[in-house]
Amino acid sequence: MAILKEIIGDSWDVGNGMEGFGNPNQPVNPLSGFVKVFYKGKDGVNVRKAPCMGDNVDQVVFDGVYTVVGVSVDGLWYKLKSGLFLTSDKRYVQFMEKLPAASSYMVKVGIPDLNIRKGPGIDYARTGRFTGAGVFTIVGGGGRSRGF
Repeated sequence: MAILKEIIGDSWDVGNGMEGFGNPNQPVNPLSGFVKVFYKGKDGVNVRKAPCMGDNVDQVVFDGVYTVVGVSVDGLWYKLKSGLFLTSDKRYVQFMEKLPAASSYMVKVGIPDLNIRKGPGIDYARTGRFTGAGVFTIVGGGGRSRGF
């Protein structure tokens, strides 16, 4: 990557041959919805700090549904609720305006004392029980997704 940066410089402007890689400084247009990662390759899908390729990977995901708040001007990147970016390539992800009414997904809880509540959100009372650490399947509708 360092050699590539030396050859092309730090400019990601259109016309330098890097159009498919994105531009870290490009504007993001508002977009509301969800993106489902379905790519099953061993390498996963990179979640990035900026709407471009390069040395900006924050984490790698293998599946899941994430909340979208925007799309890059070039249309190559979804901006997630967390402020991170995920590819819009249809080979890896699917955009959805709404979640299906009955959806389920798995969550990993790493702490032994996560509160269980009587409804979706902190405005609902606690049941007095805790989850314990482990992997759980969340089942239900209501348009819930990972907060990413």
